[in-house]
Amino acid sequence: MARTTVDSPELALERQAARHREVEHRVKNTLQLISSIVLLQGRRAKNEAARQALRAVQQRVAAVSVAHRHVGWAADAEEVEVAALVREIVGDLAGSAGREGVAIDLDLEPVVIDGRSGAPVALLVSETVGNALRHAFPDDRAGRVRVALRRLG
Repeated sequence: MARTTVDSPELALERQAARHREVEHRVKNTLQLISSIVLLQGRRAKNEAARQALRAVQQRVAAVSVAHRHVGWAADAEEVEVAALVREIVGDLAGSAGREGVAIDLDLEPVVIDGRSGAPVALLVSETVGNALRHAFPDDRAGRVRVALRRLG
């Protein structure tokens, strides 16, 4: 008859943390793989509308990936520090937009939200700022985009 070994609470927590890190690593790799596949498809697309649509999908996957990276633990709950999330997404968008004449001002207060809200907030920021960079200043006009974050109530 096999003997059953019971882990100590510390060992059980260590194993759980290791499993959590492994899952996090797999999710990050999966998101990167999806992003790469979409990027490759976008490069192969002959139609400009298809290229733009795939670029938008890649941008959304990147935003979700950033949100995932910013999920941390406090006490027993997942949380996201929104200012850091916004700063990274806006930086990525500014870098890929190629709009030197458009300045981006960030005015971000520290705000923490629950971890489940990270991806929707990341998508909202990505869509809003991405649209501003693409459409607010046509014909390569110069301009300024202001992104502010405040906790109200």
